Amino acid sequence: MIKDSLFDPESDTHSSDSVLYRRTKDSIWVRVFLYLDDHNLESIVATEYILPQSFVPRSRYITRTPSNTFCKLAIWTKNTFFVKAKITLKGEGQIVTTSYKLRFNEWLNHIPKDKWKREGQEEAELWNSKNR
Repeated sequence: MIKDSLFDPESDTHSSDSVLYRRTKDSIWVRVFLYLDDHNLESIVATEYILPQSFVPRSRYITRTPSNTFCKLAIWTKNTFFVKAKITLKGEGQIVTTSYKLRFNEWLNHIPKDKWKREGQEEAELWNSKNR
């Protein structure tokens, strides 16, 4: 039910999407989307993602809305880990708990170089094109 992606799961096409990354002194961080993928999404009210202790805040509550139908959450990480989710259902507010190990690292080597964008690169390119 929980999935992860380097691309926005609500984008109609990934052709224009980029994998955003941040480079630090000793590592590369990537933007990863956590989201729900279920045939019964319309029965979900909200999701509470519980991340490892290194994330502050550790608990992220996402309400399902017309603009966020997958209860997606964007995070920055350099490692895979287990994420726990408490999914609140419509009706009596039943809560379903599940967990998932991120898998984004399995796809990193299969993404073409032209899809990689350093965070802030798009804004810099736009600024440069306007100020030439």
